[in-house]
Amino acid sequence: MKLDKFPVIDNTYFGGNQAWMKQKKHAAGGCGVIAAANLVEYYRGNNQVSRDAYMVAVESLYHWLSPIHLYNPFARENTYGLPFFKQYVLRLARYLKIIGVERTPEFLNYHGYQAAEDFIRRSIQQTDPVIMLIIGHRRLRRYNNHYMTITGYDEVGFTVYFSTWGVEESLPLREIYHGATIFRLARLKQS
Repeated sequence: MKLDKFPVIDNTYFGGNQAWMKQKKHAAGGCGVIAAANLVEYYRGNNQVSRDAYMVAVESLYHWLSPIHLYNPFARENTYGLPFFKQYVLRLARYLKIIGVERTPEFLNYHGYQAAEDFIRRSIQQTDPVIMLIIGHRRLRRYNNHYMTITGYDEVGFTVYFSTWGVEESLPLREIYHGATIFRLARLKQS
């Protein structure tokens, strides 16, 4: 099951790409901002968006969410991005309210693989994208310390579909969940 009408940028990209940000530091720590912009465009009902219009939302969200840029010995750029997941989601909900979109944050509050699978299934069935944050994954370096937007799932092996770097990718949830030091999920449900 996949969400209908997820934002397609310039008729090409599945959601946004943090590499589009002008400053290297912003691009390096911008995955959370891009995931937020994906949700903003989705809840506005904008499934076809120009890159220029999308980047206006990204710039606004960047200042609203305020990624942290401090010395980071573990990254090429001195940034930590948006490490405080709950604060990030609550600020995104406030931003949506300001632009006239009423949504209530819901977090995955239970630990365990099955709870994560159930949360994703319920969210997608209720047409809500899911924000996923993975920190400290030992095998999936490409997705380590990274926000993504889950847009669907397949019951076979419970594969999740997600937007990252402007493309749709997929992996079995088990592979993502197991191996992550920190695994967080949230959605913004109907108020």
